[in-house]
Amino acid sequence: MQDQHDSGTEATPRSARQELASRCRTVTEARWFALTVFAVILANAALLGVETYPGLAADWHHWLRPAEHACPAAFTVETLLRPAAHTDGNTA
Repeated sequence: MQDQHDSGTEATPRSARQELASRCRTVTEARWFALTVFAVILANAALLGVETYPGLAADWHHWLRPAEHACPAAFTVETLLRPAAHTDGNTA
């Protein structure tokens, strides 16, 4: 019986760091990721604009505070994902 595997095509196992970088790169290079980051930037700008109207900011205070925390949290995730996508030393 012939062996199912060609010994010349076996890939070397990837390290955990390479696997993490690959997954992060898959996320950061996806179109939905770029659109999401853009949407968060626009939402953050809108929130900052709403805060310039004291009456509106007071009326929406309970909704604005969580949103104000969500935007920096999303930016932090983006900031962590982008460099993690390149921790394996590969650029492609």
